[in-house]
Amino acid sequence: MALQNDCETAVLRGAADTPACDATASASAASGTASRPRAGNGLAQAISHLASPPVLTVVAALAAARADGQPVAFMAAAAFCVLGVVVPTAALVAQWRRGEVSDIEITRRDQRLWPLLLTTTSVGAAAIVLQLAGAPPAVAGLVSILGVQSLVLLAVTTSWKISVHCATAAAVGCLLSLLGGGPAPAIVLIGAMVWSRLQLRRHTPLQCLFGTSLGAVLVLSLWPLLGG
Repeated sequence: MALQNDCETAVLRGAADTPACDATASASAASGTASRPRAGNGLAQAISHLASPPVLTVVAALAAARADGQPVAFMAAAAFCVLGVVVPTAALVAQWRRGEVSDIEITRRDQRLWPLLLTTTSVGAAAIVLQLAGAPPAVAGLVSILGVQSLVLLAVTTSWKISVHCATAAAVGCLLSLLGGGPAPAIVLIGAMVWSRLQLRRHTPLQCLFGTSLGAVLVLSLWPLLGG
């Protein structure tokens, strides 16, 4: 039991699985002693899926295009969604189907580096293309902010597990608030996502705090300069 608890803690903190942990998990599953789902996990999982980083990124792109109002802004948002969302998400699904990542949320930190590198590259490329094409500032600025966020997440992930879900929820929530939604979008998205990640035991409170702070600080500080 002690080894099982140690292994659960290691995975929560983003450590790579070890043979001992793998053997313990297998034995627990066979004997029926694996941890039972906590009450509320269904709702928490629904929140994590429905407000996943790819979904919220699309919402943010459409919100930025709507704030601009020009048809070209929606075209730019669509182009970004293809390059910055669809491409890395499709690659992640392919990795998952091949068994290269343990789950679609990439719970293990050591499996996050390549997907985050691809995401950072894709979003960065989209930011450069939109800037060169003269895309509306609302969309081009948002993509630049998301590119910076992705780069920071990648850098942190090389040595520590940070919540990408919380970072994205905070960034999008703050953006929607700045675009006229008042404090409600930021409060609801951040609160729901932090609860979800903690309820599912995907992150520690500190990992959620740092992710949330990253997303909020980047949008609140850079949006008035790049997209406002």
